[in-house]
Amino acid sequence: MYNLLLVDDELPILDSYYEILDDHFKNSLNIIKCSSSEEALKKTNNRIDILVTDIFMPIVDGYELQEKICTIWPKCRVIFLTGNTNISNVQKAIRFSSNILDYILKFDDDSVLINAMEKAISSLDNEIRVNDLMHDVQKNLQLALPVLRREFIYNLLTEPTPDKELIVEKIEQYQMDLDGNQPLLLLCSRLNSLDKNSPNNKTQIDTLHFAIDGIVNKYLLHHFNIFSLVYDKNKIVWLMQPKKSFPYKDNGELIYYVYSLLDIIQDNCTRVLKSALNFVMSRNLCQWTNINNLFIRLTAVLEQNKIIEDAILFLEDIASETLNFDESMPDDSDLILNNLNEALSEGDNSNLKENLNKIVRIMVKDRETFIILRFEISSIFIKYMKQIGLHKITYNDICSKLLDVKEYPLEYKRLYDEYINIINSFTHLLSKNTHSTKGVIDEVLKYIEDNIAGDLSLVTVSSTVFHSPTYLSKLFKKNMGVGFCKYVVNQRMKLACNMVLNSDKKINEIASIVGFDSVSYFIKTFKKTYNLSPQEYRNKYVS
Repeated sequence: MYNLLLVDDELPILDSYYEILDDHFKNSLNIIKCSSSEEALKKTNNRIDILVTDIFMPIVDGYELQEKICTIWPKCRVIFLTGNTNISNVQKAIRFSSNILDYILKFDDDSVLINAMEKAISSLDNEIRVNDLMHDVQKNLQLALPVLRREFIYNLLTEPTPDKELIVEKIEQYQMDLDGNQPLLLLCSRLNSLDKNSPNNKTQIDTLHFAIDGIVNKYLLHHFNIFSLVYDKNKIVWLMQPKKSFPYKDNGELIYYVYSLLDIIQDNCTRVLKSALNFVMSRNLCQWTNINNLFIRLTAVLEQNKIIEDAILFLEDIASETLNFDESMPDDSDLILNNLNEALSEGDNSNLKENLNKIVRIMVKDRETFIILRFEISSIFIKYMKQIGLHKITYNDICSKLLDVKEYPLEYKRLYDEYINIINSFTHLLSKNTHSTKGVIDEVLKYIEDNIAGDLSLVTVSSTVFHSPTYLSKLFKKNMGVGFCKYVVNQRMKLACNMVLNSDKKINEIASIVGFDSVSYFIKTFKKTYNLSPQEYRNKYVS
């Protein structure tokens, strides 16, 4: 829906043009009318797609008005109105401005105005051609690919993704040098020096990450396709697959080949960058659909062994000795986690708090259980955040809190309160955004009822429920079975009809009460609805 600003200092002409355009373009234009240039300039904070303006007006004429508006809204189309048959200046303005499409003589019939408006709408519709759009999309996609790749891999690492076909599709779409149909090796690293001597400057930290990645690539890139991701200030993960040129076909030999290079990579990082690294990897390759589970386990191992300098660890060796992943989970943890997930999805606060209380009491028993359940709960919360569509900054901020396992031990109350605060932030954001369709429609209907005499344009009403005019228009039609504009007119006519029959108010008073600035337009709309003018309706039905 386009916004039209209609400007003329002659009120009868302004009202007449408003009626013609509103009647003909009710579902495609949101019309704002102004009786002076000064009033029109106050409306420029809202987007203006089409400007229809008289040329000869006091203080600020039409030429100056269109220059000011097109400076703010450069895509705006302009149509001039004039009662002067000397149109040489208008024609000159059209030649020198791509915004000015046409001019209309005030004594032209209605069809001229309608044709000019259709021309303006068509011009706006064709602003973005399909070929140009696809070219821009491809260009922007290339620029965005690094960000899209990082987000895709981060999501794979931090939440379960059982859909293998989707993974293959995304890898191809983002043009990654990896094969979604082949297993991969996960290598995780912890940069111990950032804990002790951490630079505050983000550029310094990014440079350090880049340098470490460069050293790893120097030794491994010849035989491997590699994607790296910094997932915390002091952690990096590498996803690796052997190239066709890799001389060893056995997975065990592949693992040992990488392992044999890690000590020299550590030495170079320590010598050149003064940075000590711990590495952890699995003795087995991983399927893409299991990457989340493996990443959680590798991360837990890194955290537990952070006090060891320059360690190169295998997950299986550490897990079997200390973490006991399969045995440390209490028997009822799975049931509690499942109940927690259901309560969160259904908004059942009572059950949510009850199951959160149970799982937190289990978490604080020992470090191994804490780490495992911390990541299980994080997976549930992250999935929920995706469902409700949190703003990216809020999403990332909460993720960083959920995935932090450094602060152990945590007492029960502090850990429980932390999760409750996160849940409360979900509730707060949901209440602000009004995600319920029924809630949106009910709020719109209430606003219309309370503001029947005021501005009930789609733009104004949509802003009250935090949706775009186009989205609200579709939502309203789908749920109410009638278009938004038609519904507003119907409600105003019902109220007007009631006052015509049951009050002694004058017709112009009724018109104002039900939101019509123009009495003639009110009478025209009433007659179109009831086949009689308001006065004829009163005379016929009031004895």
